[in-house]
Amino acid sequence: MLDQHPESSLAPRLNSPKRGTYYQYLFWMASTLQEAANRWAHPEHYLEFNLSEDRAKSLSYVVDKATQELARCWQIIENDLAKQGPWLLGDSVSGVDYHLFMIAYWSRRYGSRAQDFPNLKQHMQAMLALPSIQNMMEEEGLSFAL
Repeated sequence: MLDQHPESSLAPRLNSPKRGTYYQYLFWMASTLQEAANRWAHPEHYLEFNLSEDRAKSLSYVVDKATQELARCWQIIENDLAKQGPWLLGDSVSGVDYHLFMIAYWSRRYGSRAQDFPNLKQHMQAMLALPSIQNMMEEEGLSFAL
């Protein structure tokens, strides 16, 4: 979709050296970071129970492992932002920053939250300052205090 609207500048052009990094972030966030978030939020979807299993203990184990994975993922992004920020691809906002914001917003209730990492918190503050994010938050009736 972003390639159909290059004027948005939300995806690097096809011949840009940042195009590969853009895809790496998109796929990594969808398959690793967001997957850990899903395990944290919905541990019941990751277990099968029989009558002899301790459901609460099993669910707690999934949540604990998801929290550890989220912390590992947040640290990777934290380090990347420290090296190349303020945005994931450097000096301009892109679609991957919006994807990250969505997951970071969800994390406000997780055992490992994005806003607990200084560079991620700055990234979230910068995203919250964007008119498009402000409009979306208002339209959806959302708030986010950092």
